[in-house]
Parts: sequence; C-alpha cells; structure tokens
Amino acid sequence: MEMINRLVAESSNNMALACSGKGEMDRALEFHNKSLAIKLKVLGVNHPDLATTYHNMAGAYDHKGELDIALEYYDKSVTIKLRVKDENDPHKADFNDIMAIVYKTEGELDRA
Repeated sequence: MEMINRLVAESSNNMALACSGKGEMDRALEFHNKSLAIKLKVLGVNHPDLATTYHNMAGAYDHKGELDIALEYYDKSVTIKLRVKDENDPHKADFNDIMAIVYKTEGELDRA
C-alpha cells in the first residue's frame, strides 16, 4: 500500500508541475496539496521529498503574487533541508537566495 501511495503522490506532483508549466497555478496547487497530504502520511514531516513539494508550492504561490504564502512554504522547505542535508549542500544556498529575493520583493530588506 505504501508503494501505491508514493506512486499516487509522485503522479500528483507531476500533474502539478504540468499545470504550473501551463500557468495554471490554482490547479497546480490542488495537485501539490494532494501530493503533500500523501507524503506527510507515508513519509513523515522531515522527509526530503517534502522539502521539494514545499519548494514547488512556494513557486506556484510566488508566481500568483501571493508572496507571504510563498515565503511560508519556502521557509518550510529550507527548514527541512537544513535538518536533513549536509551543511555543505549547495542547494541550501539556493533556497536561501530565493527567500532573500522574495523578501526583497516584499520590501523587507532587513530580512533579505
């Protein structure tokens, strides 16, 4: 059953990415939420796959101009990455750079 759930979560994620590519952010977020719910149930709250899902969701919210929500999801993604990845992982810097850009866009230069 776990394998089936993971496949459904991955399919939902792929559908979300396809919708994002078409500019259909609301529909993408529906699929991301389905994927996220399954991953939380099957993988737990600290699994690296969740960081990727949160990051993708943040991107969709960012694209919609909902920067406060985007920051919330970028932060969740970075928090998991910091917990589970090596301190020298170059992707952590990428996530922090993205958050800084969003903060700058929001006019929160001190946080950026």
